[in-house]
Amino acid sequence: MWRKSVILLGLSLLVACSSIPKDWSGMSSTEIASWKEAGFDSRSAQQWHVAGFDASSAGAWQDAGFKLD
Repeated sequence: MWRKSVILLGLSLLVACSSIPKDWSGMSSTEIASWKEAGFDSRSAQQWHVAGFDASSAGAWQDAGFKLD
């Protein structure tokens, strides 16, 4: 059961990652400025955003050495 859950989670991440825009699509100019200020490029900002983070919390986690993987 555990293995199936891990496999399903991995597959869902692959599907989610394939639908992430590579530009700033869907973000306001204020959001874009926040992500840039936190040190993110458009692709990584979109990945963190899709995972449910805002720019400041994503920046804090990244500064602490965490990655989405």
